[in-house]
Amino acid sequence: MWTKLIPGVVAPVVTCWWKQIYCDAKARTNPERKSDVEPSVDVRDTVPKSLAWIASHSPSFPIDGDRVTVLNSPKEFYQTILTQIRKAKRRITLSSLYLGTGQLERELVEELDNTLNRADSRVQMLIVLDYTRGSRGRSNSCTMLQPLLRNRRLNVALFHTPRLRGLLKHLAPDRWNELFGVQHMKVFVFDDNVLISGSISKQRRNLFPSPRFGRQSDVASVVDRDETEFKAKSRQTIMRVLEEEKEKEKEKETKDTDTIVTPLLQFGPMDITQDESFTKRLFNSTPSNVRAVMATGYFNLTEEYKKGILKRMAAPISIIMASPKVNGFYKAGGVAGAIPSAYTNLAKEFYQQITQSAQQDRIRLFEYERDLWTFHSKGLWLYPSDEDTPFLTLIGSPNFGHRSVLRDLELQFAVTTANRRLRHQLQR
Repeated sequence: MWTKLIPGVVAPVVTCWWKQIYCDAKARTNPERKSDVEPSVDVRDTVPKSLAWIASHSPSFPIDGDRVTVLNSPKEFYQTILTQIRKAKRRITLSSLYLGTGQLERELVEELDNTLNRADSRVQMLIVLDYTRGSRGRSNSCTMLQPLLRNRRLNVALFHTPRLRGLLKHLAPDRWNELFGVQHMKVFVFDDNVLISGSISKQRRNLFPSPRFGRQSDVASVVDRDETEFKAKSRQTIMRVLEEEKEKEKEKETKDTDTIVTPLLQFGPMDITQDESFTKRLFNSTPSNVRAVMATGYFNLTEEYKKGILKRMAAPISIIMASPKVNGFYKAGGVAGAIPSAYTNLAKEFYQQITQSAQQDRIRLFEYERDLWTFHSKGLWLYPSDEDTPFLTLIGSPNFGHRSVLRDLELQFAVTTANRRLRHQLQR
């Protein structure tokens, strides 16, 4: 099997990274614990000096890399969710763009219902979905979850972008209103176990409430009155939480920590730009003794990202994207059918910039193609130039494109690790 190097040179096939990270309840670092497998290694001794800023960029949480499991297939991901739903005792939080209406999703909803109705159950559930995507069509996420709402321990929050309001909201067709922004986070919490996904919060602050989902007087009182005030109030609330967590983590002893997880929130309409600022700084400061691999299902890099890769990044980088045939919009009806070619044209324009700056030896572009598959992978991996396992991985919902930065609510995690077992799992 082969992929095509833009603009058409054949190159060996690359692995399709379909990764989720699952951290169990004991993942937080225990300073007294010593690995039975190998001596403890401090992650800060693994990271190049030019990237030492990573741990202080946002709230960063030290964890035990031996307690982290990488899930390598959709089946393993789905089975892990079902197992964790059954085992949960206190809380379940599910955040995704939408909930499908197929057989697998029906089985998942049934497990949620069973857990809510267990005789000994005290589980509190929160499901966060996008309003526009979750309510589209006669059969949708809302109709799937409606029967469960009879239980008062379930809350469903539907995110509605503040950019889609008034007359614009009424005029925009259902299939086009998502262009203005969606809730794109994919993270799942079961008690103190966390599952992070890039291809599908612990914080219970419902900033975008809807009926039956409660009211938060701080924010909800201004939703209908003033968009500017609403966005400012929401940003203030979110940033306060993030700063409080950052200060808490600063006070903790993190000596001999082998893995650090850094959550990165992004919501352009509210000027929340943690992920964007982190990614730009990463491009700007990655040295030449590191090599990078980047994947995006929809190639549409922002000008700042392109500038960082072309002019500031010293490391060699391979960028993997979907070929038109494995794009999710391939052979779609109407205007949507032209989307795969549009992304390819954007990639060709970027390749021209690469050749004009004589950087084709350092920056390589690949298209992924495989029969009967679609490519929706996203992420970034940094490797020491003389090693085959990454010391840093970005995993989460962003696609490194314009809408991820400017429109959608995104959540990404930077996982920095010196743990050999975890590094091998991330590479596998």
